[in-house]
Amino acid sequence: MKNPIYITAISCLFLLFVFCFILPIWFPSDIEGIVFLTNDEGDMIFPPFPPSSEFWLGTDSLGHDMFQQLVLNGQNTLLLVFLIVILRFMIAVPLGYFARKKTGFIFWTIEKSHHYLSALPVLLLVILFMNLAIVEASSMRMGLVIMFIVVIEVGRLSYILSNDIHLFYQKPYYEATKMIGSTFWHRFKKYDLRHIGPTLAVMFMLELAKVMLLIGQLGFLSMFISQQWFTLEGGGIEIQNRFGTWGSLLADTRDHIRHEFWIPLAPVIAITFAMFTFHLCAEALKKYFSKNN
Repeated sequence: MKNPIYITAISCLFLLFVFCFILPIWFPSDIEGIVFLTNDEGDMIFPPFPPSSEFWLGTDSLGHDMFQQLVLNGQNTLLLVFLIVILRFMIAVPLGYFARKKTGFIFWTIEKSHHYLSALPVLLLVILFMNLAIVEASSMRMGLVIMFIVVIEVGRLSYILSNDIHLFYQKPYYEATKMIGSTFWHRFKKYDLRHIGPTLAVMFMLELAKVMLLIGQLGFLSMFISQQWFTLEGGGIEIQNRFGTWGSLLADTRDHIRHEFWIPLAPVIAITFAMFTFHLCAEALKKYFSKNN
């Protein structure tokens, strides 16, 4: 624990947990927008307001405190990212293990899935799926989108895992355990889990960072996982987000990049810090396991 990378990784994880799960206790769940403020001369100043002692990260164009929005949306963001990655591994790990001999229908399926889907940008595929008419109008849109994000990367993960297990099974000491007559469950508990566990731990952290980036990219493009349609008085249609995340705070912020830069900058900092934390944890785990092995 004296190694700086371990201390930094644990500290970043602790800060992320406190920010997303402890700080919201002291913030009201409803974010009230500030219509205007008055300066020393009595003139009215309208939002967005820049960062100050009153608004640490400034406000958006509706007068909503950016720091408060980050705090209240942090829990949703982390829970969504962890849910996607956990479901992805729950599907990929059994498939990768069953395909460890690199033969059969399961291996053929994940190999083709990895071969064809890895050549296409995941962001593009998710956007195309989210814009399908049946998904747009579905009452289960959030569940459908989450499952698509989960499944789209299962082939890659299971293929990598199957290769790793296959190479491990070729090791002389593993072959020796078969020759002395050890049972499958003995090999599974004593060798397979000890070999697969560290690999899964590192891959899990890296997947968290990848999904966090994807959530941010979708939000910047105003692609909402859960949304609601509203008919305006003038006859137009407006789409509003129904599930707040750090990525959704980036929606419609392109017009503010030049002058009100703090509006997109606040969620970008949060997303970047989370990705940095997950990557750092992956490196710490990799170093820890390599040292112990």
